[in-house]
Amino acid sequence: MLSIIVATKNRTAFLQRLLKYLAYVRCPYPIYIGDSSESLDLEKNIETIKSLKGTLQIFHQLYPTLEVGPCYAKLGELVSTPYCVCVADGAFLVIKSLGKCVDFLEANKDYAMAHGISILFQLCEEGPHGIFRDEVGLNLLTILEQNSAAERLAAHCSHYLVPLYSVMRTSIWQTIWSHSSLIKNPSIAGEVLASCYSVLFGKIKQVNCLYLVRHIHSRRTHLEMIDHWFIKPDWSEIYQIFRRCLASELAKQDMIPLERGYEIVDTTFATYVRNQYRTDFLKTNPTLYSKLKATMKRIPGIQSSVLPLRKIIKTYLNKKDISLMALRRPSSPYHDDFMPIYQIVTQSNGPSRSL
Repeated sequence: MLSIIVATKNRTAFLQRLLKYLAYVRCPYPIYIGDSSESLDLEKNIETIKSLKGTLQIFHQLYPTLEVGPCYAKLGELVSTPYCVCVADGAFLVIKSLGKCVDFLEANKDYAMAHGISILFQLCEEGPHGIFRDEVGLNLLTILEQNSAAERLAAHCSHYLVPLYSVMRTSIWQTIWSHSSLIKNPSIAGEVLASCYSVLFGKIKQVNCLYLVRHIHSRRTHLEMIDHWFIKPDWSEIYQIFRRCLASELAKQDMIPLERGYEIVDTTFATYVRNQYRTDFLKTNPTLYSKLKATMKRIPGIQSSVLPLRKIIKTYLNKKDISLMALRRPSSPYHDDFMPIYQIVTQSNGPSRSL
């Protein structure tokens, strides 16, 4: 019913960790790996995959020159199951939660994607293994319940989160990546177009289960600063492809004129750009950000308003068992799903159970 898709490049130790985990939890799903690694990293990947023959069903595809978007497109063409999900080589999917998401989508055809609860962790040292830092954070994933594609796109661009780690129908995955090879901007081709495209096909549900555990590490890839997009000579061409893809699908889904689709895309993308400019500006001006925080603290009443809110959020997360201490307790509803991940990460040789 479902396939797992992984794109990787020169992060051998992280890919080894992911595959070791999938073998440990006896993943029943086929795994499609698009590998753009080079030289020694590629050799190590081949050796790792060879060692797991008979344990995992892995389809290892070599794409030495491809960026992530075209890589996902190629892998999607190979998938024969009705559903698929992608995971970064530095993250972990909870296997039984994937089945819950498939069951939900089977029973609710107006939903295009489903996922569960996602959390973030960091280690005290660099690399794929080590000691967890005390704080485990909640990682917000896209939830959209609007009925029309236009409403979902507007909500998505107003509060941009990446929906691409959700379980989705394979036909949707194949469509949203089909134009990525035409776009030379890796941020748009590798995330933004597919993210915006995907929300047009239906609603997105969060199922109550631990679903995705992401490692925040220094070797993660990041979107290019948005002002860099607009100074490149091919920006106009890239945006025309972007808006044509979205407007055409929007017109089809909502049964509206194509010109109205273009208007909606232009308006919603302008909202995304404004928000992203603000985010990028604060990232590149940490001193100003600190001054803004200090100014906020001097506003009368702000401390009495914000601090209790932080306490409420922290208490809420603890009640939901989203903290390292809570997740390690056997009484946590997420304990059994989290502990194999915790053991794989903290023990470089993995858990004691044989694979």
